[in-house]
Amino acid sequence: MKVSIARPIIELFPDIAVYGLLVKGINNKLIKPVDFGNIGDIDQAIFKSEIEKWSGIYNAFSHPKKARVSIKYLLDVFLKGKLKKINPIVDIYNYASLISMCPIGGEDVNKLGKGHLNLSVASGKETFTPFNSSVIENPFPKEVIWGINDDVVVCRSMNFIESNDYKITEDTNNILFIIEKPLPTLNGDPMKAFSFIKEQSSNINTNVIEFTLTAQNTSVSF
Repeated sequence: MKVSIARPIIELFPDIAVYGLLVKGINNKLIKPVDFGNIGDIDQAIFKSEIEKWSGIYNAFSHPKKARVSIKYLLDVFLKGKLKKINPIVDIYNYASLISMCPIGGEDVNKLGKGHLNLSVASGKETFTPFNSSVIENPFPKEVIWGINDDVVVCRSMNFIESNDYKITEDTNNILFIIEKPLPTLNGDPMKAFSFIKEQSSNINTNVIEFTLTAQNTSVSF
């Protein structure tokens, strides 16, 4: 499998860094469950400032009017006390997103197969099946997307909404976690997020690979 950043993304965000954590052999049944009540108080001013920076990032490319960085939704439902548990793996990276202020994407590697996962700018002809939906749609031309093999969208608007086709389920055992940092001025801490994910799965015999993509190192294969 190959993961990369396309040249048009580098042109949009010259200082972008994409952080990846590949975890093989994870098991929902063995993961330490998280308790969102343990997160404690969140500095809302700093968090909301981070979301405002992401709003500026989103304005740099085409996107649906409703598209927002994923951490905005997480923060909103968390502050309302309505953040629900989904399954242990998803709960872990939702928790990690909140404590690190990082939007985290999680993809089922087995569903991705041996394809090429690429952060790129859409032509508008690619296909996308929204999360928990069967309706196929197309991204906007010039929308920033994660695509597989250049024709299917895995995540729209960088980190807004995941495809239903690659979502994590109870049976998922190989996962690719992705964090984008388009601007160096963002305060989110990817290493804090990944450290928490690794800690929560430390009692499982997992194989972990970490990588960082930049303008100088645009791809990795494994």
